[in-house]
Amino acid sequence: MMKYIYLILALIFFGLFWYFFIGNRLNRSLNIKKRQIAVNTIKNKYTKAMFISACCFFVCGMLFVIKVISRDYDALKQINNSFEYQESYKNQDLQHLSLDNSIRYLVYNHALEDDANVYYFEENYIYKFNLQTNNIYKVTINNDYQIISIYQNNNYLISLAVKDKTTRIEIISKYDLSIKNTLIIDGTNELILVDNQELNIIVSNIASKNSYQNGYFQNKANKITFKKMLYIDCTAFDKILTHLKVTFDDFKVKNNSICVADEFITYYEDLYITFNSFTEGSANNKIYVLKYSLDDMKVANYRTLNGVVYSTPYIVNDRLAIVINDLINNQKRIVKLDKYLNVLESHSINLLNQAKENSIVINDKYVNLENVLYYDSKYLLGYYIDNKFIYITEYIIELNASHEYRFEIPKEYQKFIVLNCVKQNNILIFSYQIDEQFGYYYLNCLEGKYGLLEIFSDNKYYITVNNIISNEKKIERN
Repeated sequence: MMKYIYLILALIFFGLFWYFFIGNRLNRSLNIKKRQIAVNTIKNKYTKAMFISACCFFVCGMLFVIKVISRDYDALKQINNSFEYQESYKNQDLQHLSLDNSIRYLVYNHALEDDANVYYFEENYIYKFNLQTNNIYKVTINNDYQIISIYQNNNYLISLAVKDKTTRIEIISKYDLSIKNTLIIDGTNELILVDNQELNIIVSNIASKNSYQNGYFQNKANKITFKKMLYIDCTAFDKILTHLKVTFDDFKVKNNSICVADEFITYYEDLYITFNSFTEGSANNKIYVLKYSLDDMKVANYRTLNGVVYSTPYIVNDRLAIVINDLINNQKRIVKLDKYLNVLESHSINLLNQAKENSIVINDKYVNLENVLYYDSKYLLGYYIDNKFIYITEYIIELNASHEYRFEIPKEYQKFIVLNCVKQNNILIFSYQIDEQFGYYYLNCLEGKYGLLEIFSDNKYYITVNNIISNEKKIERN
């Protein structure tokens, strides 16, 4: 914002300079004619004004130029080889300034559906259940990897499997369950976004001296390293985020990496990466907010703020809200940015209630969820268990409102696990395991908030909005 003010002032003083310059010339010509006819001359007052306006134009112009060239884009450097990486490597022990309150959501088994089939997974198998014929087909994923989630578009299933700090992606044809492409990627999955044209994957790796060796295998071919890597000069980093884009028409892969510290990813049309720099100690830390374009695979914009990120950033009403711990003034602040990263508002907040682990600050309140099932820019969904009841809490971020649904557990238990949970079209759907037995529940959120859990059998249930599949057969919904 300031650079535009300097530009406007420079243009104003430039216009005044020309105004006073012309006045100076006219006054000088008039005095020459007065001398010729022996008339007293008038002191040329425009000379001093012209000089002052020229100086002001120069100062404002220089300030504008400084603002432009000092933007973080100039600090965004690219690493092209291993030697450059090791020279640029700036890792520090950042644990003492880690984020206080952050949402980390759990991944549960879940099922998908389209018009003709239900897709689900168990152990290292992905199943396709045909709704018309009740036939079940399956494809096997490598036994060394554990499947943790599946995604879909019109033509493909995408399975996400993990082993240690390696991510495995399978692109599978819905038609015959044949595996069309396999990616084995160094790093831990942070985000997957799927549409009908492309697959975007964000993985993270711990920054180390040999990070330039990180890469991926495609269909068991030779390893392809992440060669394009960006970092912000004069900052420390402890993690490397890598974006891989896979196109479905030819399965070509592009990659780009960014070195960050203590980062948080928020997705809303574009990717917003918020992280601390720790360049000047804890009190004078700068927060970097990068707007990263998934389409162009580049940093589209940036913003720096003073302080330390305190709570997971979130999107509300098309604005990015960041809760900041201002250590200099010993206060918490909320800063809201628009999609161009202009600061729209900034104000201090008083957090009265005590924070719990796995919480997020929205407005001036902690939202405490012990087990976060789902989290995006619209709402949070989590649960906790108290005595004989399980409470599922939904927090609608845009409305700053929460709803709690309570279910009674019918017996004493040693183990309770939520297997699947989703909310769609005002229907809350979840399946669960009580000890070694299983059950499921559909709740119309408009009609009620309470229910009694039932234990149906020893079969595991995979549920969608319209269908329930057990590990033996399909169950018709009432």
